[in-house]
Amino acid sequence: MGLIRNIFKRIKPLHVANNLVNYNKLANDQELYRKYGLKKSKASGVKHSDFNQVSSTPPWLDVNSENSRERLKEHPFFSEISDQQKESLLDWSYNGYAVLQEYLNAKIVDAINLEIDQLIDSGTVSWKYPHSRRLMNLVHENEKIAKLLPIEQLKPVLSMLLGKEVDLFQSINFIDGSEQKAHADSIHMTTFPLGYLIGVWIALEDIGPDQGPLFIYPGSHRLDYVLTEEIDAGDNYFLLGKNAYSKYETAIEEVIQKNDFKRTEFLAKKGDVLLWHANLIHGGSKILNPKLTRKSTVLHYFAKDVIRYHEITQRPAIIP
Repeated sequence: MGLIRNIFKRIKPLHVANNLVNYNKLANDQELYRKYGLKKSKASGVKHSDFNQVSSTPPWLDVNSENSRERLKEHPFFSEISDQQKESLLDWSYNGYAVLQEYLNAKIVDAINLEIDQLIDSGTVSWKYPHSRRLMNLVHENEKIAKLLPIEQLKPVLSMLLGKEVDLFQSINFIDGSEQKAHADSIHMTTFPLGYLIGVWIALEDIGPDQGPLFIYPGSHRLDYVLTEEIDAGDNYFLLGKNAYSKYETAIEEVIQKNDFKRTEFLAKKGDVLLWHANLIHGGSKILNPKLTRKSTVLHYFAKDVIRYHEITQRPAIIP
C-alpha cells in the first residue's frame, strides 16, 4: 500500500485535481499571482523556478542584515518586549533564531499536556503519520489547545521579524523526538518571495540530551536556499521526481560539510519558545533513552501577502 500511495503522490494531474477540489480556498492565490506578475492558474502547480523572471524583496531584516540590530531597535513593538527577549531577538539576523525563555508558565504547559494526553487516551486523535511521531493540526481541531497556546500572543513578535503580518498555517505536536534529518522549513513550506515563514518550537517539558533534542546550525539561514533547482529533482511533465526529498537531504548534508557549521543542541526548559528563520538548518537528534519523551508543539506562521506552497510537490498551501 505504501508503494502505491507513493506512486500516486508523484502524479501531477492528481495534485491539480486536489487544487480544483479546494478551488475556493485558493482564491487569494490568484490575486497574489497577479500581484507578483506570475501568469498561472491557482489550480496549477507552482515552484520556485516559475519566479526566475520575477523581482522580489526579502524580509526587511534579511536586507543589509549587518545593520539589523539597530533597525530592529527602531521598530515600534520592540520597546514592548522584555529585556531577555530583546537581547535574543537582536541577534536574529546573525543566528537565524531566538529563544524566548520560559515564555509559557508551568500551569499552562501542564494544561496543554493534560489535554493532549486525554485526547490520545480517548482515541479522539490519532497518529496520522505514525512513523513520524506527529499529531497534526490540533490547534485547528481542539479549541482548548488553541486557547492555551500563545498563537495570537506571538503574532506581533513574528510580524516584527518578517516586516509583514502573519497567519498561523499549521501545528505539529510531538510526544517523542522526531529524529528528523537536517533540513530547512523552506523546502516544505516555501514562499515567494523567499523567507516569509517563521517556525515556533515550544518545549512542553524540560528537555535534555537523551530525549532527542532539537538541533540547529546557527547562521545557516544566511546561505543560499536549497530548492528543487539545486537538487535535480527528476520531475517531468506528468510526474514528480521519485527520490526528490532524499536528494534534498543529501544536498543539505553537503552544504553543512562544505561550510563547517557548528551543530548546537537546544536543551530547553519547560515553557521555552524557540523561533527560527525559514532557511535555518535544523532537525531532531537521536533519542538516546527511548523511555523518555520529548513533548513539544511546533507552530508554523506564513506572512499574509506572499505566495505560499510546497516546493517539492508544487502544491499551493491551503490555509485553514
